[in-house]
Amino acid sequence: MEINLFLALCLFRYKLSHVKPSAKSLAISQKVSIRTDDRGLLCFQYMIPADNHTCFIEYCVSIYYYKLLETVVFFINCM
Repeated sequence: MEINLFLALCLFRYKLSHVKPSAKSLAISQKVSIRTDDRGLLCFQYMIPADNHTCFIEYCVSIYYYKLLETVVFFINCM
């Protein structure tokens, strides 16, 4: 059995004007989760305390610029 793995190193850039509105939620949040996916979608998830409960806000930003820097290929032979 042969397994081929492809690993791509990418550079994603985002416009500051798209990310800046998320700063208001950042200022009042208790916790923040920042993640991205393989397409460059950047997501912020904020945990914000309310009166008797906790609210979650999610803010997503799409990429402004994308560049493929390097591709690495791994070949694994299993017998």
